[in-house]
Amino acid sequence: MFLRHSAGGVVQVERRGGPFGFDITVAHQVEHMIREGELDGIVETGSFVGDTLEYLGRRYPWLPVVGIEIDPDYAAVARRRTDDLANVEVRVGDSAELLADSLRVLRRPLVYLDAHWGEDWPLAAELGAINRGFIAVDDVDIADPRFGYDQYGDVRLDPDLLRVLRPDLEWYVGAPRADYPHPCLQVGRRTGTAYAAAGGVDPDVLAHTWFTRPWASQRLQGTAS
Repeated sequence: MFLRHSAGGVVQVERRGGPFGFDITVAHQVEHMIREGELDGIVETGSFVGDTLEYLGRRYPWLPVVGIEIDPDYAAVARRRTDDLANVEVRVGDSAELLADSLRVLRRPLVYLDAHWGEDWPLAAELGAINRGFIAVDDVDIADPRFGYDQYGDVRLDPDLLRVLRPDLEWYVGAPRADYPHPCLQVGRRTGTAYAAAGGVDPDVLAHTWFTRPWASQRLQGTAS
């Protein structure tokens, strides 16, 4: 079942926690890319204590899933939570340094970038390390006042910035108001997600009603996270 989050055998819902922040629309978008793109692995950066990592490992047991977390204490919790999952590996260190090595054995990966919450912002280096597979970037301004986003000083994480960092890619954002098989019951914090096909995968997978192309400089009044 989508987005059941277990910790110590208890299903928990936290305001900022849970796989994909308990946004089921993102879970469906990821599911679509994995299955329609016939992907062969998943790498998540910024795994924190393993909410999304554990979900991905259990949902897709046939795929290798790598989580990268810079904080050794958080990584230890994520590792304990996924000890019973043979397909999950937790790596400790800087995501920009570990990402290229983690992707080395994958031909069609999903790379889920969520390592942008501390003082350092590894996003540019992370994007530069990815040359194949689908990219998903969390905490993006999708020009919707219902959704938060990351901002570093005067620089907000939005499609304009992603186009500057990777101008060779066609960027999409998730369409939260599209028709999904399940309603999103998350009434708390939600953030936007951006997607791109970096090579080796069919970009037409993103030509779906769950993804939309953002207009250049399309910004509405939002709430920064």
